[in-house]
Amino acid sequence: MLSPALRLSQRPIAFLTHSVVICEHMVCEGQEQAATKERKGPRTDTRGAGRETMLDTEAFREFKKGIDLIKLQNPNKALHHIRRAVELENHNPFYLSHLGLVLAQAEHKWHKAEEICVSALHMRRNEAQLYLNLAEVYRLAGRNEDAAETLTRGLPYAPRDARLIRALGRVRPRREPVFSFLARRHFLNRQFGKLLARALKLFSAA
Repeated sequence: MLSPALRLSQRPIAFLTHSVVICEHMVCEGQEQAATKERKGPRTDTRGAGRETMLDTEAFREFKKGIDLIKLQNPNKALHHIRRAVELENHNPFYLSHLGLVLAQAEHKWHKAEEICVSALHMRRNEAQLYLNLAEVYRLAGRNEDAAETLTRGLPYAPRDARLIRALGRVRPRREPVFSFLARRHFLNRQFGKLLARALKLFSAA
């Protein structure tokens, strides 16, 4: 039997806004460029370089097909292409991380998806995309606290990547307004909310 947190993930995804899925915000920004950078990395062994280049090209083509299908909200078909990319180039952390992500999206295999994404993150800790993918797996499984913790851990490695901040804002629960009888954006709620946040920060640091 699934825990309440996992059962929650089977409900409609909370991050859907009209026809735009969350992966276009958290997942799909920059992954093709990142994978290209990985693919063009230095090679220390030139033996069989021709075959490696061919496999790299085919792997990247499969990966790109999978990403395009994720953007079209079709993770089931994307899974085949991402899995094929990993088979061709299983040392690429971007391909591995996206395999974990799409496995969670298509088959709800939360534990396996988490293992794959964590493994990819251990291979390259300074890539924001890998934190975003793992956080999205946690979010899909209803584990928003783990998602927020993952994104927070990624900030020191990629402090200038605004996607981490935006994603963190989506998974971190918002506090109730100070004055519940006023609108959240009322100037009193905004001003007292800032004062309360500062006081809590000072209190936690004490």
